[in-house]
Amino acid sequence: MENSAGMGNHIGSKFDELGEIIREVGSPRVKICLDTQHSFAAGYNLTTDSEVAEVMKNFDKEIGLDHLVTVHCNDSKIPLSGGVDRHENLGEGKMGLSAFQAIMNNSAFKHLPFYLEVPGFQGKGPDKENLDILKSIRQDLGILA
Repeated sequence: MENSAGMGNHIGSKFDELGEIIREVGSPRVKICLDTQHSFAAGYNLTTDSEVAEVMKNFDKEIGLDHLVTVHCNDSKIPLSGGVDRHENLGEGKMGLSAFQAIMNNSAFKHLPFYLEVPGFQGKGPDKENLDILKSIRQDLGILA
């Protein structure tokens, strides 16, 4: 499952909702893809090391880090708690590049795959420029690819 941004009557924008679904389904096969833009739009501040640590503490309490298996990585055209699903290129949105440094610096994300879901700098979807930004952040943090 992937967390939602909170648009309209969608469920799954809050970690407690996702945790409840997982518990009710009762299968160890149910896992979570955390979307960075959806999280931010739903009110989870991912812009600093301390904020990411607090968000992931809440994620662990409500869902369990063992259920987190991947990340949809995108900046946000929408401000924090905006409740709308609108992706932006890394560093061009309301989250900023420092958010992705904070996210990748958190131990919960160290061994997870990151998938870009950005519009692309030329408007053609995920591109090399966004990928290079992620690689550069990983390199700066000393995370092996």
